[in-house]
Amino acid sequence: MTTVKEYINYVFFIFLTVIVFVAYTGYFASTLYQEIPAFVGGGRPHQVRLIVETESKPYLESAGLSFSDDPNKSDPIQLILSTDKEYILKTNQSAQAMSIPNDAVKALLFGTD
Repeated sequence: MTTVKEYINYVFFIFLTVIVFVAYTGYFASTLYQEIPAFVGGGRPHQVRLIVETESKPYLESAGLSFSDDPNKSDPIQLILSTDKEYILKTNQSAQAMSIPNDAVKALLFGTD
């Protein structure tokens, strides 16, 4: 038969385990996950440059994408997610992400060259 003291110890152990789990999950999500490469299941984005259609360039510039060297080649940008309909991107200067339709992009260049 369990005593009240054993029951309290058991409840305290469960409570402490849940608190440690939640704290570690928060730490992992905010610091470690973004350092793990995407090809092994992590959250580190790829550095890419976009080659875009000339007609799409004004729309993309208004969305926050910048172009400097080549008129249709973007500055380096972080590719967070690629789907069959859109690219989710984040500029290196901003914390905001943007969604760009696939048909506005001719090619992706991986790396920052």
